[in-house]
Amino acid sequence: MTLNIKKIQIYLYFFIFLFTFHGTAFSEKIINSNSISMHGKPDFENVSIIYPHVDINADKGGTFKYASLGTFNSTNPFIVKGRSAFGIKDFVFESLLSRNYSEPFSLYGLIAEKITYPENRKWIEFHINENAKFSDGIDLKASDVLFSFNQLKDNGRPNYRNYYSRINDVIVTSNKSIKFILNEDDDDRELIMILGLMPILPEHHYKDGKFQEADLTLPIGSGPYIIEKLDQGKNITYK
Repeated sequence: MTLNIKKIQIYLYFFIFLFTFHGTAFSEKIINSNSISMHGKPDFENVSIIYPHVDINADKGGTFKYASLGTFNSTNPFIVKGRSAFGIKDFVFESLLSRNYSEPFSLYGLIAEKITYPENRKWIEFHINENAKFSDGIDLKASDVLFSFNQLKDNGRPNYRNYYSRINDVIVTSNKSIKFILNEDDDDRELIMILGLMPILPEHHYKDGKFQEADLTLPIGSGPYIIEKLDQGKNITYK
């Protein structure tokens, strides 16, 4: 009788295991895409991206002047120290993904041309565009993404420290790909999207503690502009 009870228990454990395994496998559908949205499907999912707020036939060249209140004493917009000059974060640096301002919260490939993630959004892998470079011509690699993550998590502004502290592990899966794994008990479906908005810094330029400095060293990023001229506290010119 005792032997039969043990057999029943073994079979019961076996069926529980099978149910759990299949349930987990079903929930772990893997998505490969050029985009991700908070709700529903992105407007340009896996198709050519033409943002409605962008005129692809706009005239090139010329001068555009902005007015900015206050002064500045730093070219580092990512730390608490100093007051950074207007425009550096948006003009000089880029993130892994970019926003479509015609959608509530959808992100599309920029530095990372593709992303991979499961339906439960417990991790995300970014696949960096092979042609991605910094303004000094040096290739942008997964190691730069890892460097950026660690610097922003440890030394960046409070918003970066708060979000990135919730990442359990980061794995460089290749020279051009990197994977972020969330804490097991974190069910925030927005967090992997927030990672996509991480500004990417060149390790070769900001290593050895230089990221923590609030000074007027000309920054290097992968964005569309470089700083052409800087007059401390008065004006800054982007080219």
